[in-house]
Amino acid sequence: MFVGRDPVTKKRHYLQDTVRRGPDADAEAEKVLRRLLVQVDEQLNPRTSATVLQPLEKLSFC
Repeated sequence: MFVGRDPVTKKRHYLQDTVRRGPDADAEAEKVLRRLLVQVDEQLNPRTSATVLQPLEKLSFC
C-alpha cells in the first residue's frame, strides 16, 4: 500500500504484509488491510527511512 513520499529522501514509501493462501485467506487479507489503514490513519508508520546523518547533511552549519 503506497503511503506517500519520504520527506527526506523523496523516495516512495509503502507498507506491506503477506497473507498466506488457505480457506481463510480472504478474511485474513481484510484484517491485514484494516490494520495497515489504521497505521496510516494514526501515523504509526515510519515517516522516513533516512539515516540520522541525511537530515543533518541538508542543514548548512557554515
